[in-house]
Amino acid sequence: ASAALGTLALARNKIGPGGATALASALREGGLRELLDLNYNRVGHDGAAAIAAGLSARTSRLGALQLRSNGLGDEGVEALCLAVEKGRVLKLDLNNNGVKEEGARRLVAALCSGECCLRHLDVGWNGIGDGGAAGLAEVLSGGSKSLLEGSEWLERGSAKLEGDSDAAGKGKGGRGSSLTWLDMNRSEVGVEGANAILASLQYNSSLTTLHLCANNIDEQARQVLVRAVECCPEAVEELPATHVLAVMMGLHRRLGRDSGLAQLDELLCRFILDWTAMATPRTIRL
Repeated sequence: ASAALGTLALARNKIGPGGATALASALREGGLRELLDLNYNRVGHDGAAAIAAGLSARTSRLGALQLRSNGLGDEGVEALCLAVEKGRVLKLDLNNNGVKEEGARRLVAALCSGECCLRHLDVGWNGIGDGGAAGLAEVLSGGSKSLLEGSEWLERGSAKLEGDSDAAGKGKGGRGSSLTWLDMNRSEVGVEGANAILASLQYNSSLTTLHLCANNIDEQARQVLVRAVECCPEAVEELPATHVLAVMMGLHRRLGRDSGLAQLDELLCRFILDWTAMATPRTIRL
């Protein structure tokens, strides 16, 4: 038997479906274990199906599969879901692949599989929309039937949420709770989808990174982010720099409520944001 190769980086080599099919045999035999980088390779849905078939073998395990900008579409994502639901991959990059709501629905079903162990999912620069976001929110909430809409969460108030021990624990350890990193940047998500995602944080204790930049949700998302940080500060540890202000306001309100301090002035927050974030988007850790 051949020794396993840890990492294989073939980004921007135009290997196409044929090259992906050739690599599938290595996956099937467990010849790749850590990372397979096929970004920008015109793999298409046929190549995705071949890779999924290779990963579905009992001997196959892969730490990270990078497939951004490969024209997979919903059909390619549906093929890959076979490997996801069987727990064969830990990190999956599907950025910029023309994935729509239908593909997101199929991905949600795979994430809810009992064997799924996916930790890191990138569906940014796709068109999953509010429908796809709502499905991912159900995954994050552990399938809770009592998931509040973001607007309801805002109206209900932090004090009641913090005292609701039953609600706070329903998503912990439930289906879909394996996700720790979710990127939904520029994925045509509106206020409805963003509110569903952010409201699901009240039931989730595993997600540490959430990206929602470049969607049509700025002001509404800012309000719900403030509440998310106030009520569930342990739920999300990293957020895009465009939401630094919301995070700062939320943290200060939470600390202020406990210590009796006055709310931090918003103009001062904006000054700090402009001074520290500059023009370069980046991730911060709370």
